Amino acid sequence: MKHSERQRDGQQWIYDYILKTTGRAVHFEMDGRNVPPQVKSIRMAAKFMAKQGETAERLARKADAAGDRLNARALFRTASEHYREAQHFAIPPLGAKRWEYYARARDCAKRLYELTDTPVETVELPFAGGSFPALLHVAPGNGPRPAVVFFPGMDNTKENWPDPLDNEFAERGMHVLAVDGPAEDPAKNHRELHQRRDHGHRGDGERHVAEDLREAHVDA
Repeated sequence: MKHSERQRDGQQWIYDYILKTTGRAVHFEMDGRNVPPQVKSIRMAAKFMAKQGETAERLARKADAAGDRLNARALFRTASEHYREAQHFAIPPLGAKRWEYYARARDCAKRLYELTDTPVETVELPFAGGSFPALLHVAPGNGPRPAVVFFPGMDNTKENWPDPLDNEFAERGMHVLAVDGPAEDPAKNHRELHQRRDHGHRGDGERHVAEDLREAHVDA
């Protein structure tokens, strides 16, 4: 007999009921489904989202091999997003499947960045004797420009936003530094960097943002 790991696990049927009636695995107050219609329970969500990612990735790599840059980068973006969603709903939350899906999301995003019109660079921000990862979206043009520092939510990743194919900040001449901060993937689970209740250590990384921008040869 399988025993629940957490007290709330016995309430899984409520989650599954809402998912079936709304077509959503999260943010149930919003309109429109965000999981495939085949998904009838939260345990099915990651599997089917990953299948959508595999389809998009397969088409992306075919387009890439054929030299179809526009469709390839759009499909790599779609694949990365499906894999990112799949890892978020993987059960168990810290199991091997989650990291497999997230690795595939990063891999598709990496190829996407190589196909974009504006540079997207990986940087490391010093933190607590180590570092945590960030993506620097460099705006086109010369001379000093503003830089937006963006920390995604706890259920998000730096690959999700901004979308390099629709970056409203770059269009307005602004750099964006998207950061996986402490307690956000992959910093929390791959590097064991955890958020503190007082947020005290987060500032240690933020103080290094200007230095990292300069090291990346960005005039901000």
